[in-house]
Amino acid sequence: MKKLFFILSASFTVAWSATAQNMQQLKTYTAFIYVKGDTSLVPKATCFFVGINPNKDSTKYDTYLITAKHNLRYNDVSFYDSVYIRVNDKRLRSVFIHIKLTPDGKEKNVYFNKDASVDLAVIPLKLGWDTLAAGYLHPYYLNLTKKDDFNKFQIRQGTDIFYIGLFDWYQGVKQLEPIVRFGKIAMIPKASLIINRQKIDLMLIDCREYGSSEGAPVYCKFPANDGKSSHLLLAGVVCGYFRATDNAGIDTNILNSPINNDGITCVVPVYQLRDILYGEELRQYREKQGKTYMIKLQTPR
Repeated sequence: MKKLFFILSASFTVAWSATAQNMQQLKTYTAFIYVKGDTSLVPKATCFFVGINPNKDSTKYDTYLITAKHNLRYNDVSFYDSVYIRVNDKRLRSVFIHIKLTPDGKEKNVYFNKDASVDLAVIPLKLGWDTLAAGYLHPYYLNLTKKDDFNKFQIRQGTDIFYIGLFDWYQGVKQLEPIVRFGKIAMIPKASLIINRQKIDLMLIDCREYGSSEGAPVYCKFPANDGKSSHLLLAGVVCGYFRATDNAGIDTNILNSPINNDGITCVVPVYQLRDILYGEELRQYREKQGKTYMIKLQTPR
């Protein structure tokens, strides 16, 4: 396994650099989720795209939309009938992709972790990538396959992270414009956290978010073999934050409101995402080359 680590870090992981060009490319992997309001579409949350190569000898990638599961619900149990995904096209404007949500049944197109506490949703999505100024994460970003890998890759408390997401107050006018927020890993708990009487496997980061960034990809750096440069990996997906309370934050309810934000953001670890992407349900889906969901592009109203 140690030998595999050296091969991956030397050949397939992404060299980290704080250049504008690299950040611009990463931002193209992020999109925004909108839902229908009374008179127009309303920005709700963040999502991003990942590509999976079902055949290692092939250059073809199946693409998936990733977000937090609760972003697709309008209450604790009920899903929206559909959502709209805002992305940029190559004509320097944004377009909307309308996606009908079917979380179960024969036409199922929304997939979840077997552990119901994992706040993630995955949607197979076939897009006209040639017409879009958007892209998807390569599978090599997903190399953290289990919790022990964080320590193996020297990703721990104090490791630099950042996420790319939706900022409520400004989403972009002609084009979507994601916000980038920087911080550090605050804790990788050895055991699950108890939240609302439920055990939940989370990573905690010292970086504020305000609801609309839930579903955003969280990236982290880890040192390269030369000890000088760094590489980039997906650490997980933003899913919420803790509220500040009068009893020093002992009340650990995750809220979707910025009121009393404690500054600690909750992240679903990437290995929980891998469990869905490489799980039995999506494996069978890929084998059967099941129906993918692409609805016509629409210009913003």
